[in-house]
Amino acid sequence: MADVYKEQAQFFANVPLMQSGVVASVHLEDGDDKDFWNAMLQIHHPGRYYFITHSRSPKGFDTKGCEQCLKYRPYLSKRFFICIDSDMRYLLQEQDIDAANYICQTYTYSWENHYCEASALQQRFVKKSLDKVATFDFPTFLSELSKVLYKPLLLLLYCLKNDKSGFNLRMFSACLPNQCRRAELADNGKLLLERIAKNFEPHLNSPFAQSVASRMPIFT
Repeated sequence: MADVYKEQAQFFANVPLMQSGVVASVHLEDGDDKDFWNAMLQIHHPGRYYFITHSRSPKGFDTKGCEQCLKYRPYLSKRFFICIDSDMRYLLQEQDIDAANYICQTYTYSWENHYCEASALQQRFVKKSLDKVATFDFPTFLSELSKVLYKPLLLLLYCLKNDKSGFNLRMFSACLPNQCRRAELADNGKLLLERIAKNFEPHLNSPFAQSVASRMPIFT
């Protein structure tokens, strides 16, 4: 049976040879990622890139996403590489996901994290404010939010790295409200932070989490 990923990789790697001026073929997770990755690549190696936003699965379906990109790992080269969001891979220190292996990944969870960097958020907030007076400080809020999320994230990483079911991404996400109440935004989101912290308390105080904490000095 033909290896559809090898065949496609060979085609993608040949594009720079067939199209004048193309530096390399680059498989992305989705079309929405094109502007971000093109900007990053232009900084380090200016030129024209042939971006691939979806490719064929063994069953012949158009498929996209991080896992689809990673299917090409054995066939990557300087003429055909992939760019992915790190998800938890960077924090888990997964091996061989780096530029030396023709895999580019974002430093944080996704390219949206770069766009939502604290100072940039604050600048856009001030710009959009009708009275031009910032009544909410994003750097302060995100700094305090990081403190609230620190232990839950350590617990989640422990479970992912050790294949434990005591705490998972679904449980973690369920503790983060999809929306907040207007009153919770006062004092740079103090009440919202308290609500999020309270949501995590049952997980952090569970017997499972306490057993993990006893083996992880950094957790305390």
